[in-house]
Amino acid sequence: MKIIPLTVLAYEGPMARAYLARLHEVGLKPAHIIELVLDHHPATKRPFPRWLPAKLRLAFCERIQQNSLLYWPKKLLSEYPWLTTSLTEALMPFYRDIAQTLHAISNPAPFETYADSVETILIGSFKDDALMRALSNLSHKAVLFTGGGIMPRQLFEIPGVHYFHVHPAHLPQIRGADGLFWSILVRGTPGVSCFYMNAGLDTGNLIAVEDLPTPIFRLPKNIIRPDDQALYRILFSYYDPLVRADIFARILQKIPDISDKTLASIPSFNQNQENGVTYHFMHPRLKAEVLKKLFL
Repeated sequence: MKIIPLTVLAYEGPMARAYLARLHEVGLKPAHIIELVLDHHPATKRPFPRWLPAKLRLAFCERIQQNSLLYWPKKLLSEYPWLTTSLTEALMPFYRDIAQTLHAISNPAPFETYADSVETILIGSFKDDALMRALSNLSHKAVLFTGGGIMPRQLFEIPGVHYFHVHPAHLPQIRGADGLFWSILVRGTPGVSCFYMNAGLDTGNLIAVEDLPTPIFRLPKNIIRPDDQALYRILFSYYDPLVRADIFARILQKIPDISDKTLASIPSFNQNQENGVTYHFMHPRLKAEVLKKLFL
């Protein structure tokens, strides 16, 4: 296993798990993981008790967060095991070791499995001073952002720190939410873009942009078709994270000598801002049309 000078900003959930699993599968190990644990419930926003001792409170918040943010992957695997089988079979021609990645998403291993150095911090949001301090004190300034919220401008002003992000759509044409769905509807095919983040919304310098083959997920003939929510959730629990994690792992694999310097200077190019359209979450009726194309 090759240790690389990368810090993973790990916000618990399918996205962080897919990135870590995919890197592990290609023999790459981040030097450091910052595990972000919310001091409130991720769904209800209700704050957790402050009277608990610090270590106990952190462990309590960590467990609740994991149960909440990995709820859908585990539920779907339990209720629709044949659905994840359909997903695996459809994607196997395009992605190596896909079964291992999907397993790692729904069966989370300790973060120490993926990095020798793991720092766990309790935050209220990305604006929390604890996160600012952690990022300011990094030994390795290349940071992989795995989601969880909008990064405030001040985090981009920390000297020397630069962030990688992957968007599930072709940039600059499709920015914003539900990128995977808008790509299929607008461009006729999924897409993925890896870039250096800046303070804008999906506007940083592009490292790699790809259009992807449109997968067809064939459902068993003897079952009742799951509702659109389940189909939507299966894509964003497994397919969307896989698409992002795979391109990032492939980019790093192509760097012959991964160092702090090379991670800061991967060839990239400016986006043409005039070509970009920012999309919002897709209306359920449009979403249903996309799902009809993907699940047969």
